[in-house]
Amino acid sequence: MKVLFLDIDGVLNNDKTNSRGPSGCIGIGNSQLDRLYHIVKETGAEIILTSTWKSSWDKNPNYRDLDGMYLNKKFTQKGMFLKDKIDDSKTGMYNRGAAIKLYLDTHPEIEEYLILDDFEFDFEKYEDLNANWIQTESAVGLTSEHVDLAIDILNRQELIQEIKKIYIETKGTLGVSRMTVELKRKNIIYNHKKIYRLMHENGYL
Repeated sequence: MKVLFLDIDGVLNNDKTNSRGPSGCIGIGNSQLDRLYHIVKETGAEIILTSTWKSSWDKNPNYRDLDGMYLNKKFTQKGMFLKDKIDDSKTGMYNRGAAIKLYLDTHPEIEEYLILDDFEFDFEKYEDLNANWIQTESAVGLTSEHVDLAIDILNRQELIQEIKKIYIETKGTLGVSRMTVELKRKNIIYNHKKIYRLMHENGYL
């Protein structure tokens, strides 16, 4: 299972976002939402809400306020769904990293995860979280560059497994160029620098 821990403000909107939620808060930017959809489509990741918007949204529709309904509608209109939210009642709202760690500890089915957030909180205290965190800028929000990096992080293990499979099938005879071609034949397209790094890191060169 792949999971995307999602902040909203500074990720799905920016300083120039004109839309507003029912309470008057800055709403969701369409271009940022489109980019998020691309990540979800390419990785199959489930979305876990980490934003302060989580106080407005709940898995149970009866416990959503107007902003929560607005948020849910924006996602469903794009063909996406919010699966769950973190609980920071024990860790404190400024210890978002600790709350994410707690969520991961209680959901062992999660194999790969990514954090999208514009604020550092306590992520740097946790080496594994920090390595899976993409920091956006509140003035810009989610960009195409963030999308590419997010897909790479979430699909990393699948790519390594494909490289391993080809490596075994060809008895370790392929170099980077031929490995890249073989992956492309399976519709797995990455540049040779990425393939080189993964092959080198995992002992396939």
